[in-house]
Parts: sequence; structure tokens; C-alpha cells
Amino acid sequence: MERMDVYSRILDAAEDLFFRYGYQRVTTEQIARESGCSKRTLYELFPTKDNIVLQIFLRADEELRHVVSSIVISHADDVRPAIKDFIQGIVKACGRFSAVLLHDLELGEPSLARDINAWRKRSSTEHLRAYLTRGVELGALRSGLDVDATVAVLTMAVDYLLHPEARTSSPLPLPPPEIVCSVLLDGIEARSTRLQTVV
Repeated sequence: MERMDVYSRILDAAEDLFFRYGYQRVTTEQIARESGCSKRTLYELFPTKDNIVLQIFLRADEELRHVVSSIVISHADDVRPAIKDFIQGIVKACGRFSAVLLHDLELGEPSLARDINAWRKRSSTEHLRAYLTRGVELGALRSGLDVDATVAVLTMAVDYLLHPEARTSSPLPLPPPEIVCSVLLDGIEARSTRLQTVV
């Protein structure tokens, strides 16, 4: 139990440091210090810095799989909360990899960067398409809905949420994921109260 706690603390500390400073500027010494463990313990659990990034990626993938597996759409009323839960889940899981971290990985570990980027795109598009298609089948979304175009719009919104550092120059504050979900799913027209009236 103690070992697993240290393992998680190291991943949490590394994730925060990598997100803020990228891969190249973060040292294993910093990760050990931030996690409150010795370098020896860190190297016993993670032989290389690459291994730490890989484990962060695998942990995020596991969390996203848990979100997806918990979403069940059996009735029309399930569609909106399912899409909302998924968007928030993917922002949490995929948002661990900042632009600066991915840029560093593209330079130093291009295959890992490709895997992470492919995973982010695949995760968002495949599941959103399935949820939207199910919503059309159940009559919760309009029958003429262009699923691919809707997936593209929702994916762009998710990408926007995943890159807060790219919007630091924006004069507007970053809305939390639940507000973005509300705008996407409810729309802005007074008569729009359901997803089928908007997308």
C-alpha cells in the first residue's frame, strides 16, 4: 500500500511539472523532491523519465476507459448527460498533456508524442460519434443530424479546453468544462433547451 502511494505521488508530481514546464526542463531530481521521495526510490519505480511519461499516459487512458465504460445510453434522457460526462472525462484525461509537453516529446520522443496525439483524437471522435448516433436512434437528437460535422464541432471545443495555455492572451476568462458543455448542448437561443435543437 505504501509503495502504491509513493508511485501515485510521483506520477502526480511529474504530471504537474511536465504540464507546466514540458519534458526537457524537468529533471528526475525535481520530480523526486516534489513527490517527497528519494531519487533511489524514484529510480526503483521508474527507471527512466520516459517511463514516467508513459505511465502518466497509461493512467490517463485507464481513467478515460473507466468514464466510457460507465456511460450507458438506453433511453433518450441518457444522451445529454452521457455526452456531458464524456466531454468532461476526456478533458480531464487528455488535458494532462500540455502543448509544451507534447512539443518537447515531438522533439525528443516522437513515437510517444504520436501515440498520445493519436489517442486523444481517436478517443474523442470514436466515442462522440457512437453517442451521437445512439442519440439519433433514440430520437433524442434530430433525425437529419450530420453526425460527422457535429463530432468535428464538439472535438474542436474539446481541443479548446485541452489547450488553456494557448489562450493566455485572450481577454476573456476560460470557462470551466461544464459551462462549455451547457453552451454546446443547450445552445444560446431562448427556445433551445435540448441538443436536437442546436446541432
